[in-house]
Amino acid sequence: MFNLKSLSRLFVLSSMLASTIAIATENRTGLKGDDWYVRLIVESPAEHLHKRSNLLGQLAQSSLDYDRHDLVELAPPMAPYLTAVFTHPDREQAEEFSTDFHALNRDDEWVFVVRTDDPQREVTLRWESTHPKHLARSYLVDLDADVAIDAGNGKPQQSYTFSMNGETERAFLWVLASKPIKSKNKLDQLRSRLPMQANRYKNRVKYSLNEFPRDLKP
Repeated sequence: MFNLKSLSRLFVLSSMLASTIAIATENRTGLKGDDWYVRLIVESPAEHLHKRSNLLGQLAQSSLDYDRHDLVELAPPMAPYLTAVFTHPDREQAEEFSTDFHALNRDDEWVFVVRTDDPQREVTLRWESTHPKHLARSYLVDLDADVAIDAGNGKPQQSYTFSMNGETERAFLWVLASKPIKSKNKLDQLRSRLPMQANRYKNRVKYSLNEFPRDLKP
């Protein structure tokens, strides 16, 4: 029978495996020219839960569709767990991904969901970029809290802490804008610039992910 210590060790091993796969992906991408990526890190330091294997970015070799740089996410082995996955409601594939690379573009977006077994857990989301200049025009949108956050204004690392507020999923949008948004009302401006893919996903989140049948959940 597993005890809490054994479960925590198993989670760490699972996270290490996911990180190893992500590192292999980094090596495979072979950043060149204008290629770049951001590493997303989800953690609950008080519980020693930590995952840093999620990468979003742009590569000259990638596309908006599924390609070899998009790695399918492994399901958490068991509780306790804390993870993040990229979702693609616009694609036919039902898989969720630990990495999500697109073609080079000055305007872009990524949808991802933070998941955990504890609906009361406090979570910190951190990010690190290979090219901090992109953070100056990048924004993190908390779709459940209706909050838009500057991703760094050129700083190499930033973070955002939130409570799960009774839910086991929390949806986010990462936006790369063509230029920094100076308006104080960044949230409305970001939404007005988003393509239909993100707006459609926001509507699905608004009416609760938990209301969808299991086989229709993003």
